[in-house]
Amino acid sequence: MIALDNNSDDRLLESFEQKLQLIRDRAQSVALRYHTAAYLVGRPGTSKTFTVKEVLNRLDIPFVVRNARMTPMGLFDFLQEHPEHVIVLEPLDVKNARTRSVWKSV
Repeated sequence: MIALDNNSDDRLLESFEQKLQLIRDRAQSVALRYHTAAYLVGRPGTSKTFTVKEVLNRLDIPFVVRNARMTPMGLFDFLQEHPEHVIVLEPLDVKNARTRSVWKSV
């Protein structure tokens, strides 16, 4: 039988909730144009993009999610095509063990 440590579980849950709140705060600051961009780094499947999209939907902010693999001119054109949108680019570097996301309010 495995003994569960409720204090340890509570600390893990609290740490996870704090990290999610940090992502929500950053997403909101970009969406409301307090900041022009944010950069997230973390393992794949840890709810980075999901949390950002959740915040943008809740705030009713238009956004576009796009794969970041494009030329600089392609990025420039894409930004011009979506002047009122928050742009979510992912993943920035798939060679590393971590997934990176960036979003920008233009």
